[in-house]
Amino acid sequence: EQMQIEGPVSIGPWQANLYYLDLFDGGAEPSRYTVTGRLTRDDLDRFGVGQRAFFDGAADISINATGNGLSIDSANVKADLTPSSLSMGDVWRKDIGSASTLTAQLNVTDTAVTLSGVQMSAQGLSLSGDVVLAKDLRLVSADMTNVQIDRFVDATVQAGRTANNGLSVELDAVLLDVSPWMREIMKFDSDNTMIPLTLNASIQTLTLGQDLVVTGAVSSYRGDENGLSAWTLLGDLNGRAMSAEITTPIAGGRRTLDLSLPDAGRAFQTLYNFRSLDDGLLTVAATLPPAGELGGIAGTAKLEDFALVNAPIFAQILSLASLQGLADALDGGGMNFKEFEAPFTYEQGILSVKEARMGGSAIGLTANGAVDFSDQSLAVNGVLVPSYTLNSLLGDIPLLGDIIVGKKGEGIFALNYTVEGPFDKTQIAVNPLSAFTPGFLRRIFDPVPKDTPPKKTVPQAETVESEEP
Repeated sequence: EQMQIEGPVSIGPWQANLYYLDLFDGGAEPSRYTVTGRLTRDDLDRFGVGQRAFFDGAADISINATGNGLSIDSANVKADLTPSSLSMGDVWRKDIGSASTLTAQLNVTDTAVTLSGVQMSAQGLSLSGDVVLAKDLRLVSADMTNVQIDRFVDATVQAGRTANNGLSVELDAVLLDVSPWMREIMKFDSDNTMIPLTLNASIQTLTLGQDLVVTGAVSSYRGDENGLSAWTLLGDLNGRAMSAEITTPIAGGRRTLDLSLPDAGRAFQTLYNFRSLDDGLLTVAATLPPAGELGGIAGTAKLEDFALVNAPIFAQILSLASLQGLADALDGGGMNFKEFEAPFTYEQGILSVKEARMGGSAIGLTANGAVDFSDQSLAVNGVLVPSYTLNSLLGDIPLLGDIIVGKKGEGIFALNYTVEGPFDKTQIAVNPLSAFTPGFLRRIFDPVPKDTPPKKTVPQAETVESEEP
């Protein structure tokens, strides 16, 4: 009339306990199964699901299933994760012994595996929603009505598979913190091969780093197996409007970057630990390599209405130029500047600038050269212009200005300077004789380029003309 089986069983590499009941009633009542056991990290490895970076220890599994004979139709799955440690990098972690459970209703058809009513709870984490998987366990769709991780994310997420086997994701978040990945996100010149992804996001509070918060953020992302092809981010950065956009005007061609970033000083301090800049509106117009290809970034960066504070190299240049009063100002409230403009290239860790210029009422500066962030060294030369506003007025006179003043951004009285060497042992030199030399002759005091080629090939930055403010 019935068959009942109870005892230990091997499910692939997993050793568990089975209770099975079949009433032999022609299917009027389904067959019933109960499977219990402890699943370890080694078991997952033997199943081919290597998740050692995220899971360690063990989970106590309980499965109550129904079906027809040996074929399972649906099951209630419960996992006690207390004896496990779970990790999401720097975002969240659960140690062994901390209470955590995972429950879901499993339904199996000929084409899909559905996990409905998924619920996971742990200290600092709460997840709930529905997930549909293909027979090979690839994601078909997900509707997560609650995704909460303390201080990291509070959102709803909908995801689905696209026609080109990519993913489409809709994110509606109260908060999202992406600061752990900002350094990687900013590597636009790297090869970021990935699956095709389309993302649309609305985020009330988006954290890019400490004290760097975008409110009312709206973002979209488009990418394929080669990488990012289009991206936008709009919102208010610390209360001021910001925008960032990457587009690919010609399919497979170079991408364009347009950025408008207020409070650049705080952004540089957060992202690069650069503490000598205060405030400033940064705008960047540049081109990036085609998606999936390595290559340089080339464009023009402009910074307006900013101050330099505690800038040791600049202070030493001023001191060597016998401008000690201005050097002391850098250690006090800072020195204000109206504008900074720099055509640049960036590739393989080398930032190269040509005809960069910076100007304020007290002083101006031009710069040419390169900074090697991988070797932590630099080689830059240029011209220092005291009393910049008055000193450069004659530069606006046709022909005469070119003779007396020299290049754009220089002045009647100006001093040549060079900065070379590693960051921690920089050699700085200022040539006082150049102050009394007419502009068109001042180039004779420029350093002679070395004959030895650089160890890395860096494309020359273009000179980008712009109107004077």
